[in-house]
Amino acid sequence: MNMLKVFNKVEAHLLAQGVRSMGYSDACAYRGDMGRSCAVGCLIKDEFYHKGLEGIPMWADEHELVSTSKTCLEDRQMLLKEALIKSGIDLNPATTYMLSSLQSLHDSVNPKFWELRLQNLRVKYFGIDTSNTCDEKTAIDRHNN
Repeated sequence: MNMLKVFNKVEAHLLAQGVRSMGYSDACAYRGDMGRSCAVGCLIKDEFYHKGLEGIPMWADEHELVSTSKTCLEDRQMLLKEALIKSGIDLNPATTYMLSSLQSLHDSVNPKFWELRLQNLRVKYFGIDTSNTCDEKTAIDRHNN
């Protein structure tokens, strides 16, 4: 699945779900309670998901590298990336970075602001502004032509 299709799927999923996917420890989860999933978790097919993926970030920042050994974190991130690739995601560096932004949105932005933030990310990654159109499909079709 290419980068735009990944974005569209995550956007549709988050807006339909409307709430964060939370685990039992009150932390955001790839697969949470009540059948919910996060921005990245919704892309992982059931047969490639396992609880060992929980707590692995898409992208490690300096704070995460300080609190966890770099090698350990990189090894754990490979498990997540393998699950996404096996699920049909074309996981190039740009898609990985975009998924990190989507994961951050899910984990740290109030869901009532998701739609606006997703519009901002659509502009950032694809140059498509859907904020002034009657529907998103029309904006994407205009962009592609």
